[in-house]
Amino acid sequence: MKVSVIKKYTNRKFYDTERSSYVTLNDLYNDVRQGRTFIVVDVSSDKPRDITTQTLLRAVVDKESEKENSFTPEFLFSVIQSQDGTLSGFINKEK
Repeated sequence: MKVSVIKKYTNRKFYDTERSSYVTLNDLYNDVRQGRTFIVVDVSSDKPRDITTQTLLRAVVDKESEKENSFTPEFLFSVIQSQDGTLSGFINKEK
């Protein structure tokens, strides 16, 4: 499976190295919905770092704000109150 690289620059733009063009957060959201796999790398500093998880979370939050809330406040409170304050801690607790 080919994994594309998306570069995020200090100007907050995402550059898709496979398409050789700038893309929006909404574009990335739609790419995921279509089954595309990629990693997002913050290249704004001397040491690039993987920010794929943060970018995908931001895409979900942006989409969430466009429609009726599918995440209830109770669910979000539970996520925050989970043992380490992350969704992974919440999911592991629920198993």
